[in-house]
Amino acid sequence: MNMNYNSLVFKLGRLLNKRIYLFPFNREIDTEPENMKIYFDVLNECKENKHVALTMPEYCLSFKLKTIEMCRLENKKEAKKLIEIEKWLIANVKDILDESDEILTVKYQLVYSVGRQAPLDGGKLRWEISQNVLELARRCLSELKKKYPESIELNEISGSKQSFPSIRLLNMEPYNELIKKICYYFFNRIGVEPDLPQYTSKDIDQLTEFVIEKEISETTKLEIEKLCHPKDASPSTTLKEILLILRGILSHDILFTVLNKRWKVEYGINSKSHLMQAVPYRAKDVPSER
Repeated sequence: MNMNYNSLVFKLGRLLNKRIYLFPFNREIDTEPENMKIYFDVLNECKENKHVALTMPEYCLSFKLKTIEMCRLENKKEAKKLIEIEKWLIANVKDILDESDEILTVKYQLVYSVGRQAPLDGGKLRWEISQNVLELARRCLSELKKKYPESIELNEISGSKQSFPSIRLLNMEPYNELIKKICYYFFNRIGVEPDLPQYTSKDIDQLTEFVIEKEISETTKLEIEKLCHPKDASPSTTLKEILLILRGILSHDILFTVLNKRWKVEYGINSKSHLMQAVPYRAKDVPSER
């Protein structure tokens, strides 16, 4: 930001006598109509005199999210002014992007919490189920390694019982069989923590289809509803949450994405941090700063 600002001031300011306007924005800015009028007047001045406005992607995203927040809070005066400015920007501004590959990357996002803090659906079950799935994947891949030697990298780490083997799936070939095995162990209550009831083989087939298939038949949906809401017992909220968490992990290949990463190339430990927590890597042996 500073480098671009100085460069533009030097080249456009000195040579063409153009002003460089900075437009920072974050959620702490007071968006009273009077303040936004000043903001709007400066933008109009910039347009009329053919000057240049310099901003950053997070400022633009923050402005849009602030507009949504005001609409959500039904703050009509502030929301109206923000929408007016946003429409003006769409109609009058041409975007020139520096480092467009970085700015437009799909990994870039702005997390913007609104309202009171609330627990996520499933709560600690999200962590428990994920841990169970990884432990079952470890067991199943040890079995599948013999069948798919060219598709699975598996290096058992000796020592601590808590250590996790270095695992990498090189392609999708063993993945479908892996998730079916995980479902078999999970719904037969083999090596899992959640206390599930005893299911028939037909029920397990229905549960497995619900968890691993992207498209689910209406028959399966009805059967799952019956299992979650049995006639002779209270509705099983826990079962529904468990199934949805499992479906999120398995049906859209999230587990494959996790097991496809390369240790110390795409993720690993940041030695500069006091936390023994895996972080993304920008390149081999280069932990991400954020």
